[in-house]
Amino acid sequence: MGCEMRNEPEVSTPQIEVIKEEVNLEDTISPGKLMAYAQSEAIEKYGKPSSKERFILDDAQGEFRNSISDMFTEEERQSESIKMDELTWEKDKNTWITAWYQVKDDKRVPKSVFSRDEGSEF
Repeated sequence: MGCEMRNEPEVSTPQIEVIKEEVNLEDTISPGKLMAYAQSEAIEKYGKPSSKERFILDDAQGEFRNSISDMFTEEERQSESIKMDELTWEKDKNTWITAWYQVKDDKRVPKSVFSRDEGSEF
């Protein structure tokens, strides 16, 4: 009795490629980066904001909006012609970042950014 050798095709084991997702610090949300992007670009880059509000800038905005109010003269604020979009993102579990965009025709121009710790009161 002879032993017969068969040439069976080799079965290769599929290779599993492990991809580690690295956090690119350049992609994290920051005041400087928000000021560089129009509103639509910021939403595309950082996702849907946690909150969004449109308001008319006047002299009765409160402490939270001081940085944006200070960018316009008293006369401009009292004219009540400045439309603003306020977008807030959760940067991390302890930090929120808000960007204000002036609404001009069909554009949303970045005007100011404010970063604050969770639980900050104004």
